[in-house]
Amino acid sequence: MMGYSHALSGAVAASAIYAFAPETLGPTTSAAAISSGLIIGGALLPDADHPNASAARSFPPLSNVMVAGISKVSGGHRGYTHTFLGVGIFAALAYLACTWQVDARGHQVFPLAILLVAFCVSLGLSTLKIVPKGTGYVLGIAAGSLAYISPLPALTIATFLALGCLIHLSGDIITTEGLKLFKPFSDVTVRIPILGNAGSAREKALDVLMLASTALLIAQGAGLIG
Repeated sequence: MMGYSHALSGAVAASAIYAFAPETLGPTTSAAAISSGLIIGGALLPDADHPNASAARSFPPLSNVMVAGISKVSGGHRGYTHTFLGVGIFAALAYLACTWQVDARGHQVFPLAILLVAFCVSLGLSTLKIVPKGTGYVLGIAAGSLAYISPLPALTIATFLALGCLIHLSGDIITTEGLKLFKPFSDVTVRIPILGNAGSAREKALDVLMLASTALLIAQGAGLIG
């Protein structure tokens, strides 16, 4: 799948949770927004193994440095970041990062959690192209500020990030290339190529369906439709 399609798949998942189990996203509106951003950003995160992917351009210069490092360690595009092991590592690192706290004038702050939220929201907004070019970065920082005011538990952040990553893997499985999900334990390629090659006409048709589904689910969650 292309980056835009991955972002839309994350948006569908987040809006479905909002429609049917909104309390899962968090106790407040800001928490729900942050959780949704984590799912959408997580749905793009496995492509952080590619220097030209959306992840590399979303939150410069941090994203450029991060993607360069991940690409080298993971063995290139569709390497370890596109495996169950990679998702587990992403989740574990996110959890550990979000447990680090510092005292700021009597207020406990989680700097890496704030930074992670800012990155994921910026990544999602930039890729979905629902905001003017360049403002995804600014809105990501705003989301990070919300995370300072209304922090989410480390386990919640790691869980929603992992969910987004798994959604990404599901999207790549239904393309021609498929994925070696069980690497390094097995080199078996898992593929159900119903979309054909990434960026195909079938994928673009699916994008339209996912966009419509997201809108309907958000409307349902907001009580605009029954």
